[in-house]
Amino acid sequence: FINKTKKINKKIPFDLIKKFKENILFQNDNFIILEKWENIATQGGTKVKYSIDDLIKNISIEYNLVHRLDIETTGLLIISKNLTATKLLGSLFRENQIKKFYLAICDGVPEKKNSFIKQKILDKNNHDKYTFSLTNYKVLSYKKNISVILFSPITGKTHQLRILSKKLRSPIIGDKKYNSNLKLKKEKLKLHAYGIKFQFNDKNYIFYSKLPSHFSEFLEKKFIKYDYKKIKII
Repeated sequence: FINKTKKINKKIPFDLIKKFKENILFQNDNFIILEKWENIATQGGTKVKYSIDDLIKNISIEYNLVHRLDIETTGLLIISKNLTATKLLGSLFRENQIKKFYLAICDGVPEKKNSFIKQKILDKNNHDKYTFSLTNYKVLSYKKNISVILFSPITGKTHQLRILSKKLRSPIIGDKKYNSNLKLKKEKLKLHAYGIKFQFNDKNYIFYSKLPSHFSEFLEKKFIKYDYKKIKII
């Protein structure tokens, strides 16, 4: 899929490029579906050495991010391959025409097992203002004080699911910012972009991501079982 158009000159280590290629779940002429791994930023910043944005610009200057995942969050990420696709996918996100589903392992069990939440949160650009996040969620499985929750965010606010989980008194395990349970502080963030559904050029696309190994290992350790192949996006 290497494009011969002008490339960005930031030198990217070979093993990182190799990892990027190995984690491509799907691609066509318009977009890539990437299985983002943990501890890589989607976009650059002052403390970011390499990001997904750096990697794709190294392949082609025409490639663009159309949404983001937090640095510790794993799972499905859409990358556009041309300007037309960038505009169309961006429009689909703005109009909430892309359905996203996240799996989270949480420290606690929400009182309601299946609900829709409209939550007031601070505007990230103006802390004197509030905005609203909209999320559907369903508890898939739980044992003792650990739950597996399927989140379907309608809006795309910063840390939306992490803030909501805390409000539900079931913060995400491994969340250093919103979970104060010191017993779980060494765990990796258990938040995974598991499924995505959208229509592009009159064709329907549905993708599912494999669970990261630390996710599966934690569930096994806690004797929590669930057949994730049962999850179907409708």
